[in-house]
Amino acid sequence: MNMKTHPFRMVQSSSALNSGSLQRGNVGVRPSVNLFSSSPQAFTLLELLVVIGMLALLSPMLVAGLARANHSSRSVLCLNNLRQLMLAWRQYSLDSNDVLLTCETPVGILSGRANWLAGILDFSSAQYNWDPAVYIETSPMFPYCGKSAEIFRCPADKSTVIGPNGVRMPRVRSRSMSQVFSRGGWLDNFYNEDQRVWRVYDKFSNIVLPHRTFVFVDEHPYSINDAAFGSACTGNQ
Repeated sequence: MNMKTHPFRMVQSSSALNSGSLQRGNVGVRPSVNLFSSSPQAFTLLELLVVIGMLALLSPMLVAGLARANHSSRSVLCLNNLRQLMLAWRQYSLDSNDVLLTCETPVGILSGRANWLAGILDFSSAQYNWDPAVYIETSPMFPYCGKSAEIFRCPADKSTVIGPNGVRMPRVRSRSMSQVFSRGGWLDNFYNEDQRVWRVYDKFSNIVLPHRTFVFVDEHPYSINDAAFGSACTGNQ
């Protein structure tokens, strides 16, 4: 029986076999690639070793660059958190007839003012160390900062305590407020609640040199306890 040649029959000549190409009728098919050929398009072992060596030399530089970028991003986030905290502090005074928050128990000369943050901080497993609901969320500033507990601590603070079920948890705070907004007990180089050498402020309008007066500071994890920071001014002008 005579069989007709199909119009799309695969035709493969000896020259096609040598060139690695196929033809489907008059339509060309993309040449196949031999991954194990010794053609100039393939990497030689020497070239591959050179590339690996260059990557090995560049990797420490890349790691160092990423570390610097990570540090810079934490610094920016820390400053932004501090800025949000300052805005909340200022907004509170605007809503409170210029009266400023204090940073110690509001008794005596501090009567009539609210403490910006009650309680202490330590390395025990007590709930106030790891749970923002205890002191952070009860702060009079909390409604003014978008109810964000994160701005009360610096992201670079890696101090932790043992929380529930023995799990390590970050501490809730790394910020303290200057004692110039309280009694100023430590400003005169030794503790004296009645010192009158250095100014203390109970109203925003009373601040003499705002550009030289800090409000909040990131305190070292091993010195932070209550929410007040006292820096001796006598002898350090």
